[in-house]
Order: sequence, then structure tokens, then C-alpha cells
Amino acid sequence: MILQIINGVDKNLQFKMSTEVNNTINYLDILIRRHSKGITIGLYRKPTETSTVIHLTSNHPHEHKISAFLHYINRLTTLPITESSKQNEWETMLTIARNNGYPVSMIHNLKTKLINGEKKQKETTTTRNNDTMKKMDNLHLL
Repeated sequence: MILQIINGVDKNLQFKMSTEVNNTINYLDILIRRHSKGITIGLYRKPTETSTVIHLTSNHPHEHKISAFLHYINRLTTLPITESSKQNEWETMLTIARNNGYPVSMIHNLKTKLINGEKKQKETTTTRNNDTMKKMDNLHLL
């Protein structure tokens, strides 16, 4: 019913409803599996995905070249996906890197920098929050 209403708004916009197949549904780049004990989340890549990113030797700024890998690594480290999905995605990222001229060590370094940057940012936020709380406590004492 809702799908018919939405599709009736404009003939040029047609929405499709995703349905569950074998207790699995894909939503954007997420794979959601339903089990008797709950759900597990993995990463989904379309079968037509080409694994192509800007080649390392191309005449693009370095930031553009590594942006896809930064996205992949961020997604890998922040989504609550299963360990096997993490391992599969990491292997896929390394294959994409190799196929597009990137040394694997570069991708390892990006991952390390991203993870260490997140830890540092969390530590800074915690320190700021603690400092703010101390200041508020001092104000209450006045």
C-alpha cells in the first residue's frame, strides 16, 4: 500500500521494496542476517562491483587516491560486523589495493593511522569532558 502511494507521486521515480531471502537482506552496503539467536551484520558488495579505485600512478591529488581506502577502513572499524566479515573485507581491500597499484604496506599504514587517530580523539574528548566536569564542580563550590 505505502509503496504504491510513493510510486504514484511521480512516474519517473519508482521505488522497489527489498525482501528477505534466506533470512538475509541487503540495505545499502550492509548485509543483515537473521538467526534464531538474533542478527549478524556484514558488509555487502554488489556482484557488479568492479573493485576499481583511482590508480596510484594517476595524476590526482594523494587525498583523492586514498579516500576510498579511508572510507573502507572507517567502515570496517566502526560498524558492528562479525569478525569473519572484517577479515573478508580486509582481504578484499588489500586485493583492491594491489589491483590498483597500491603497496599493501600503504593500506596497513592508513589503517594504523586511522585507528590511532580515533583513539587519540577519544582520549582528547574524555580529557575535555573531565576538565569541564572539574570546572563545573569548582563553580558549585563558590
